[in-house]
Amino acid sequence: MAWLLALVGCGGSTCLWEDLTVGTSTATVDGAAWDGGVTSANFAGDGLQLVTTGDGALRFTLVMQVDGTGRPMREALDAGEYPVEGVVFDGVDGAFATVFPASGSSYASAEGAPGTFSIEASDDVSVSGCFAFEAGRSDGKVAFTEGAFAASW
Repeated sequence: MAWLLALVGCGGSTCLWEDLTVGTSTATVDGAAWDGGVTSANFAGDGLQLVTTGDGALRFTLVMQVDGTGRPMREALDAGEYPVEGVVFDGVDGAFATVFPASGSSYASAEGAPGTFSIEASDDVSVSGCFAFEAGRSDGKVAFTEGAFAASW
């Protein structure tokens, strides 16, 4: 099975993370509005994991071990210097995205693909930021653009 992930820019001005209620996420998926449902974050070792319950059709898990400078995500967030940027969902350094449809095989990231993800703010209650990516499987792909999250810890 061929897996593909090509990530596109977070959309800068279209990432509306500040407007979200804690514990939610939104994006445009293949041109249509997507509601991430309940969205949570946790640390797995020094890495950050973001999990959505999705809109009934799609949900995802994003895992980021280090930021763009190679600093572990826990250390990057503890430093409190935002935005934290440079995460690449390419399978290297433990960064990847997996999208789960309501039925059928999952969509996943592949090694060597470019990526975007940023953390714009974090506190004791939530972590917020932006994302955009395209994940594939042998029979197609799914593109998330203008993604924003305010995940609860």
